[in-house]
Amino acid sequence: MWQVEIRLRGAARLPEALTTMRRWLSRSGCRPAAFFYDIAGLDRLVRVTFERDDEANSFAAQFGGTVTQPPSRA
Repeated sequence: MWQVEIRLRGAARLPEALTTMRRWLSRSGCRPAAFFYDIAGLDRLVRVTFERDDEANSFAAQFGGTVTQPPSRA
């Protein structure tokens, strides 16, 4: 599993950003395994998990995110 993290500055951007991300996912045919966000002060951290690294890298490139591979769960 590959995780993409995208930090958004300012609370007002979250609804618009999530809509844009979901539209991109639909158009590109990418299927995330999980999609969630955290609130940290005025920032929002969006995390999207993919099973395929190519999908994670494409999503990260589109939205300025970073890709990590979470540790496997035993």
